[in-house]
Amino acid sequence: MCFSASGSFGIAGVLAGIGAVAMGQEKAPSRRMLGLVPLLFAAQQVAEGVVWLTIEHPGRSGLQAAAVAVFLGFALVVWPIWVPLSLWAGERSPRRRRLLARLVWVGIGVGIYAAMILVRGRPTARVAGHSIAYDYSETGPALVLALYLPMYIIPALLPFFVSTISRARTMGAVLTLSLVATFIIERQTLTSVWCFFGAILSAVIVLGISEDHRLVITPV
Repeated sequence: MCFSASGSFGIAGVLAGIGAVAMGQEKAPSRRMLGLVPLLFAAQQVAEGVVWLTIEHPGRSGLQAAAVAVFLGFALVVWPIWVPLSLWAGERSPRRRRLLARLVWVGIGVGIYAAMILVRGRPTARVAGHSIAYDYSETGPALVLALYLPMYIIPALLPFFVSTISRARTMGAVLTLSLVATFIIERQTLTSVWCFFGAILSAVIVLGISEDHRLVITPV
């Protein structure tokens, strides 16, 4: 979905379908934020599809800038907050809820910093190989940037290994492996390519919600 406009729109459709299944499942209200993840991924990929369509058309720079802002807003601001918050909402263990609450605050800090970079840096898109790379006019101090990726990983990945929600660790493993593979293979286009694995994560989320519902209906 990150390799062309048609690919982005096609996978967005798949994600929207998965999201419809997730939202249509019977589930506790606490699982609704998690169930929305596939639909949010779909919206994010529609935004990058628009980036692909406008990247070779300077006359559409305003539309492209808006699409870039939406895509990176999801990737850098929404996800580090949404992930720990959605898992906190569905967590039953008081001890783990407290830990997830701390991770929510870390995510909020990361998201605020990323939002500042997006506003000040005015990111632009360019084709790099078969993906899209995003460049910033201003990125801030080098030391802060060096710390940003590990700080992003803490709220974006660690909550999956804290949560007791069904298949949470599988979700975390999928994202961890995808991040490592993307960093090694397509480091320059990390933000774009890593989102490809959102489809896999979304499918695991649907399975996890379904399993949680069965466990509530038929406790072991």
